[in-house]
Amino acid sequence: MIYGYVRVSSKTQNEERQIIALKNVGVFKENIFIDKESGKDFNRTAWQKLMAKLVIGDTIVIKELDRMGRNNNEIKENFELIKSKGCFLEFLENPLLSTKGKSQIEIELIQKRNGKI
Repeated sequence: MIYGYVRVSSKTQNEERQIIALKNVGVFKENIFIDKESGKDFNRTAWQKLMAKLVIGDTIVIKELDRMGRNNNEIKENFELIKSKGCFLEFLENPLLSTKGKSQIEIELIQKRNGKI
């Protein structure tokens, strides 16, 4: 499954820019998890729900690394946790940080849109 993750730092900020970017690469709205709170740690409701849902082969698409979080140590820990689950991260704004090749995620998104996954 391909999931999206969106985070804004407060309830007054607008998450629409991130949602549009995820939908533009084929992530379905119902598979997007949204947190409206600080990125200082990973004790965020939607992030925890997303982590609990992951199974081998799943991919999380995030627009930018700083939307994942602000604490470098916890970002690294969560990278490792996701990889240990056999899952992948894809960052739209910095594909070099992604744990899966860009061409593979594009193939999967196209297949998903065409109903082949």
